[in-house]
Amino acid sequence: NPGTVSQPLRTIAEAARRVNLNPAKERTTIILEEGVYPLTETVLFNNNKFTLENRLIIKAEILPDDPGWRPQRMPIVTTVIPTLQTPNDGEEARGFEIEVSHVTIQGLHFTGSALYYYIDGKQNRRYYPIWRDGKNLDDLVVTQCMFAGHIDISPIRVAVIANGHGLVLDHCVFFNCQNPVVFWNADGG
Repeated sequence: NPGTVSQPLRTIAEAARRVNLNPAKERTTIILEEGVYPLTETVLFNNNKFTLENRLIIKAEILPDDPGWRPQRMPIVTTVIPTLQTPNDGEEARGFEIEVSHVTIQGLHFTGSALYYYIDGKQNRRYYPIWRDGKNLDDLVVTQCMFAGHIDISPIRVAVIANGHGLVLDHCVFFNCQNPVVFWNADGG
């Protein structure tokens, strides 16, 4: 599909692929309608062409400030991603991997992963709905989102994990997340 209102794309991963291939330095908005969006792969955004004025925006069609909004209308992003092996301590899965600057994520409901948390006494499976690894990246805004997990049946290890500069979380709800936010490191310390 072309990605219009009448013929939307089928997956968020396809929207990310199209954003990553588009060289135009312009504001880009991905709008998610109400519904359930299962991620079967990490959704990677890696075309670092955005600026403060021309952001990448990933948002719900209906936001909390809009007439007719209610929590049940939030797009639900859930992850059924195969996990990646990590050295010595288990496996991890990433939902949105944001490897670009100047991004806003707005009005989405992230559930935990269907993976069970415990593998054995030393190794765990971890799920991160939003992950930013680049230590030189800047300006990630997560606003009006809900992160809801359950430690045994749909765990969220860390709702938002980020390296880099400029992480803003605004009006978000964190329910049963082992850690709501972890900010690691940035260029320059």
